[in-house]
Amino acid sequence: MLFKYEVQKNIIKFLALFIFKKTVRQEWRNKNLKKIAENHLKSLKWGISYSVFDGEELLESSIKAIRNAVDYINVVYQIKSWDGTYENMNLYNQLHELKSKGFIDEIIYFEPNYKIKPGKNEVKKRNLGLKYAKKAGCNYFMCMDTDEFYIKEQFIKAKEYIATNNIAYSFCPIVCYGTSPKLRRINLSDYAVPFFAKIGLFTRLKLQKLSCGICFSDPTRTFVPPPPTCLQKYKVHFFCSIQMHHMTYVRRDLKRKLKCSSNKNVKEMNMDNLLKCVNNGCVEVDNIFNIKNFN
Repeated sequence: MLFKYEVQKNIIKFLALFIFKKTVRQEWRNKNLKKIAENHLKSLKWGISYSVFDGEELLESSIKAIRNAVDYINVVYQIKSWDGTYENMNLYNQLHELKSKGFIDEIIYFEPNYKIKPGKNEVKKRNLGLKYAKKAGCNYFMCMDTDEFYIKEQFIKAKEYIATNNIAYSFCPIVCYGTSPKLRRINLSDYAVPFFAKIGLFTRLKLQKLSCGICFSDPTRTFVPPPPTCLQKYKVHFFCSIQMHHMTYVRRDLKRKLKCSSNKNVKEMNMDNLLKCVNNGCVEVDNIFNIKNFN
């Protein structure tokens, strides 16, 4: 598909050379380049995989924000926490209710291996979501969690840029929130989140720290780059025109979120100290994603 698109672009540029008048030539070229770009975008399949154990109370709102902008969504879920001490027995029924409403295309069960570290388990879980996205025929893929949100208009424009500029790996900054969807932190996070990545037969995720050139990104979402070929150069792009809105501490049960995290630093947070300082540095904003406030 990409090769066909590049050939079509070059043909349009070549044919435009035979139009003598500059303004007419530019108008004809731009019109036809836009048309083939739109057709190329329609030919691609975009997939998302959610990793779910807790925070399911945010899942429907997160999906609603981008459901009409992607072609395929799966949820990889687990019943027990990473250390096996917490269970979420109602999760299965809640996910199937969302599937019946058309929010989710596939639901996949994941059984953690308690002999390995939570980070490695999380990568295995995300790779399972990637595996099913490949089976569904997706050309581009991204991982998400239930507390992650995107503004639809920004999301669609970013997709268009990726498709028309042959971007293989993309990232965007993170906007964090306090204990309410109306409390947004002033400063951006010093981490980025991987956005869409081009996927092929051998694409997979690997547990490793990765710098996207500006800041570090989630080590459980690092794609192993495919080998370059003589026909294709792999490009990396950091978006400033879109942000992931991270409802980090917006939870019905914040204590469970902290105790069940695969991140050691998060697990060791003191609940009392957290509640005292987490809303510091926040400003009040509109609840743009219509998320229930659990405070």
